[in-house]
Amino acid sequence: MKNLFKILILSLFLFSILLSNNDFESDQTRYNNYTIEDFDNLLKIENILKEIEKHDNGQIKRINFYKTRQPWGGRDYLKSFHYYDNGLIKEEMVYNLNGYGGCSLKSYEYYENGVLKSYSYNEPRYEDNFIHCELNGMGYLYHENGIVRRETMWKDHTLIWEKYYSKEGILENEINQEGKWIYYNKDGSIREGY
Repeated sequence: MKNLFKILILSLFLFSILLSNNDFESDQTRYNNYTIEDFDNLLKIENILKEIEKHDNGQIKRINFYKTRQPWGGRDYLKSFHYYDNGLIKEEMVYNLNGYGGCSLKSYEYYENGVLKSYSYNEPRYEDNFIHCELNGMGYLYHENGIVRRETMWKDHTLIWEKYYSKEGILENEINQEGKWIYYNKDGSIREGY
């Protein structure tokens, strides 16, 4: 009886996904927060293919989830996981609906010790059902100790600002949209600007 209840709940969940709004912009964000296990449950229903590549030592190197583009057969990538040969995750990417354009919505990159190395969130510009893969959003680069090393803000493929931090998390310098550099002392006071 408990298994029947679990199956019923899972079926309702999957059915609600199928009935969700399928317009162009909502469809591309549909898979953003799904895990590998979530995708496994939806592969047959959504006609999603999974490709697994392994390192020479047998550890998983890469898992790609994609749909085959009709009628010519290209690939629209949805989500990718890349792993170090020690089994730890190296990179995770969430693509837009037209993943073949190389335009990722979210990307996470990790050091080999498992600490987050970089994170970026990009919102492509949509116009007449076409995706413009411009840089729009935030990007973060981290020191190996987990402290933010660089923050970058982009809008319509234009740098808005970028800030650089020491391994201790102290702001060292920044550049703004006009290209003006500001350098800081360790106490936070401005040392010089150009």
